[in-house]
Amino acid sequence: MARSSIRISSVRDVSNGADTRSVASPITLYQLVSSQLIAVEPDPVLRDRLVQAFIAASYPVGTDPSQFVGAVPLAAGITLIRREDLGFSYSGLRTTLSLLVFSSDSKVLDGTPQASSDGRVRQWGYTGSLAYKLNPLDTVSLTGSQQRTLSNEVRRGNDLKSLSLGWTGQLGRRVSSSLSLRHAVFSSDTNPYKESALSGSVSLRF
Repeated sequence: MARSSIRISSVRDVSNGADTRSVASPITLYQLVSSQLIAVEPDPVLRDRLVQAFIAASYPVGTDPSQFVGAVPLAAGITLIRREDLGFSYSGLRTTLSLLVFSSDSKVLDGTPQASSDGRVRQWGYTGSLAYKLNPLDTVSLTGSQQRTLSNEVRRGNDLKSLSLGWTGQLGRRVSSSLSLRHAVFSSDTNPYKESALSGSVSLRF
């Protein structure tokens, strides 16, 4: 499995909602991909380039590498968090695959008014991406994700699903472009919506 990486974690920690150093804090997309590509590229400098290229090729246009993935606590205040993550990545000659499955159970300990009666929030979901290099200059990718928040005594649950199809290519020596088609469905009793978007970009390196 020289081209594959598996990440398994189960943590239980206390967070104040602002402490990003807590082991139970959600990880960023960059951290996730980097941890999964350590086996492919141990050198941190070379791995940084590989991570940036992987995100650009495998995720929708404009995706921020610093965005959080996995469960994010919905309640403020001192929170006890239990979170499990299972991540897998594969980097082939033309095909790259990344998958993250997560679940979390958080409970507010300090009686914050915005929390539910028992201060408990449970979430689960996944993020998966498949990219295929058509040639040395063009790559197509398919990304799907789901995040579900379960109902409790005072808060109704919701479910967010999204699917994106993207293309990145090199138009010239210094010019690159990308195109992404995204569709998302948010199921909720209070504020449901559907979204479809088409976005593109052209980049010039000086």
